Amino acid sequence: MQKSLGFFRVMAAIAIATVMVFGEIASGTAENLTWVISNDGTLTISGTGDMPDYVTFAPWFSTKASIKKIVIDNGVTSISDFAFFDCRSLTSVEIPNSVTTIGKAAFRGCSRLTSVDIPASVIEIVPGAFGICDNLTLINVEAGNNNFASVDGVLFNKAKTTLIQYPGGKTETTYTIPASVIEVGEEAFIGSDKYQLSSIVIPNSMTYISDYAFVFCESLKSVVIPNSVTTIGKAAFSRCKSLTQVVIPNSVNAIKDNAFFACKSLTSVVIPNSVNLIEDSAFNGCDGLEQIINQAITPQSLEQRTFRYVTTSNIKLFVPDQSLVAYKAADVWKDFDIQPISTMPTAIGNAAAKQTFAISFAGIRNGEINLNLKAGNYTAELYNVQGRLVSSVNINALNGLNATGIKTNNLSKGMFILNVKQAGASVLKQKVRI
Repeated sequence: MQKSLGFFRVMAAIAIATVMVFGEIASGTAENLTWVISNDGTLTISGTGDMPDYVTFAPWFSTKASIKKIVIDNGVTSISDFAFFDCRSLTSVEIPNSVTTIGKAAFRGCSRLTSVDIPASVIEIVPGAFGICDNLTLINVEAGNNNFASVDGVLFNKAKTTLIQYPGGKTETTYTIPASVIEVGEEAFIGSDKYQLSSIVIPNSMTYISDYAFVFCESLKSVVIPNSVTTIGKAAFSRCKSLTQVVIPNSVNAIKDNAFFACKSLTSVVIPNSVNLIEDSAFNGCDGLEQIINQAITPQSLEQRTFRYVTTSNIKLFVPDQSLVAYKAADVWKDFDIQPISTMPTAIGNAAAKQTFAISFAGIRNGEINLNLKAGNYTAELYNVQGRLVSSVNINALNGLNATGIKTNNLSKGMFILNVKQAGASVLKQKVRI
């Protein structure tokens, strides 16, 4: 017995909690904090300072099934990564005004949690903190919080330029992301069993779809990607098994790895001329694909796993007529059933064959702002958020992708306003993050 108690004292000294279980009561210590689970299923955490970072699981993980309520006493300053991961019986949590940080996946998988109140003291919420909470419908933010806001239960940063978490228990079938949003955070829409979202509209204020943004949105059938988006992040739409068709706008220049992994209902993809990077496994497991329209004049270099577990020889690949030879010699692309775009009987095929382009922001390449333009003369102006003109250039544009001459290397990082004019009239005006 003495040997056993001595062992636990040593373990506590090196910041690993001691745990004593008597029937339905568990308790322990973790550095400067103490915790106890009472008979009614309430986990109370007391002490001062940060909750320790746990290498694997929190010390109460083995008794997680009994945790129905969490009370964090005032004085605790953080909720660590994975602190309450997979506490499926949890129905309520009290976070005090001393907490400043809520860690990664802190409440992930808490499937009975219906609402969370974020106090004014919180200054950081790591992406995915409330992911896969199947019954969570409301994330409320205290009015005095200077860093976060809530709109209809959806969590945003204070300026509402970043959507941080769409609650997993919301039952709406469609959602239009507010026009103020520039970025959808990582795992913001990570799927849950309750999601019924079949349609999402992304505003033209957004330039980047973050990694894992819509992963596991299994009811999602359609998504409107605007001409402002330049990058589709890693696994952004991974395992969206109901997604049937994707039209990628002529502003996107990069499709990151696993972007559409295992989108098994996906039958058609349109890849514009602006896309010059398609990363590994971007369409891995998309075994329902029937046709791809690739408008790029020069075939993108692909890894062998880009279309892994897809029978490419059964998929029609429509490419610019002048590029047939190039595609038939290109690794991976050469394995498709390659056809000239001009032979497509559909309106979208005819449009692709003519290589028409919408006027849009096409990202920053080699330190220079790029635009998709129709042939003609333009003036591109860049303003800072205070309204001061930073740069102005005249552009004699060709049809398609054009470098503007507006250099970004010497500009401070932040938000700018891009205004493109033709014959004195504005034809494109949007926010651009540099």
